[in-house]
Amino acid sequence: MSNVKLLSLCIFTFLGAVILLSLCAWQIQRSDWKTALIAQIEAEYSRDPFSVQLNLDELGQAEEQDEDIFIHSGYVTGKFVNGEPVYWPKTHNGNLGFYVSRFFETNEGQLILVNLGWVYEDPISHQPLDDLRINMEREFQVGGIARKYEASFMSLDNNLQENRWYQFDRDQLQHYANISQEPVNFMFFVKDIKPLDQHQLGELIGAEIYPRNKHHEYAWFWGVMFLLWCCFMGKLIHSSINKKSE
Repeated sequence: MSNVKLLSLCIFTFLGAVILLSLCAWQIQRSDWKTALIAQIEAEYSRDPFSVQLNLDELGQAEEQDEDIFIHSGYVTGKFVNGEPVYWPKTHNGNLGFYVSRFFETNEGQLILVNLGWVYEDPISHQPLDDLRINMEREFQVGGIARKYEASFMSLDNNLQENRWYQFDRDQLQHYANISQEPVNFMFFVKDIKPLDQHQLGELIGAEIYPRNKHHEYAWFWGVMFLLWCCFMGKLIHSSINKKSE
């Protein structure tokens, strides 16, 4: 093998090793970022929601700026909007049921969809078994967690005729509820409502979600690939040198 070919092989080996090491280092950096992000999210979850009043306009701006964290614990004050509840099919511990949500208008004039909890599905009628009670005339402080309602890529299309919702589509929700104002682009998961004697909630589940953090596993993968690359290319270069010396 000529010196030029041997040099090219060495350069190719070096570039491959640099790329694999860079991918490994990048995944370690991503893991550190994700760990810090999860710590921020846990801090939001553990905070008393009635300690901070949420400004929905500011949350909307934060979403548009694509900030790392879009999970905010706090409370809003206002009244629930008259109209039908919105049902989101959801399994829980192997049981069929629904998230039940209603629109809520804050004293500042914003409209937000509030998740009032999970209820069982009637196996015969396939309707919610519990009709959650809310006093529409009373002002409430609603404490909980504001976040996006994330649908999977396999989610069904929304069925407005049967009031079954799988994806958070503001235009469709606005049309279904026949409201003039567009709701904000996230759902509010209730932890508690004040006053206590004017409502009935479902089972409060699903508010707390965490991003996956498998970046250390990915870093190990690229690290192993780096070692295999070095071993394979090292043997190839060694074999080429031996052939040249013969």
